Amino acid sequence: MHGITKSAAIPLKCTPHQVTCFAEKNLYPLIVSVPLDPVKDVAYYQELVLKPLNQVLSSLVDQEAEKSDGPWQTRATIPMQSSENALTVRVVTLYNTTTKENKTLLAIGTAYVQEEDVAARGRVLLFSIGRNPDNSQTSVSEVYSKELKGAISALASLQGHLLIASGPTIILHKWTGSELNGVAFFDAPPLYVVSLNIVRTAFIVL
Repeated sequence: MHGITKSAAIPLKCTPHQVTCFAEKNLYPLIVSVPLDPVKDVAYYQELVLKPLNQVLSSLVDQEAEKSDGPWQTRATIPMQSSENALTVRVVTLYNTTTKENKTLLAIGTAYVQEEDVAARGRVLLFSIGRNPDNSQTSVSEVYSKELKGAISALASLQGHLLIASGPTIILHKWTGSELNGVAFFDAPPLYVVSLNIVRTAFIVL
């Protein structure tokens, strides 16, 4: 595109699938897939890799000298379960109806890859991301996990609520601090929702 230049290319020893920005924590969460040793495991797994936002490395094959205060580093990984694939990752701001406060969390939607005669299912995962002030280490804490019917294909936050898309169905949830409770839904057949984009108080389905 005219006027847009590449600022950096970051080498990954894996296949990236989706990226989002966690500006509050200066991180880039990535969904990546990594093949395992077929002798040990014939399946594939996916993990979430958190990359620091403020560090840039010129990434030619010979690893040129750093152009900033350090290289891009893996801060934390979140492995998926056996036969589970991460499909979407979003940074969401949810209103806790118990504490009456907003909280920014990392949300992941997954799906299990199983035989065709097995009903589809997936998980919604919420994580709290923090920093240890003593050593600057990134801490990742799971605050919520629930298995749902269908693959979780898209996530987004809307006015403190969490939108969860599973195929053609979109459900609006409120967050209590320990549970997600559905409060409204929208069916969009024959669409298969892969992206939810928020514009003010509305959402756009792709």
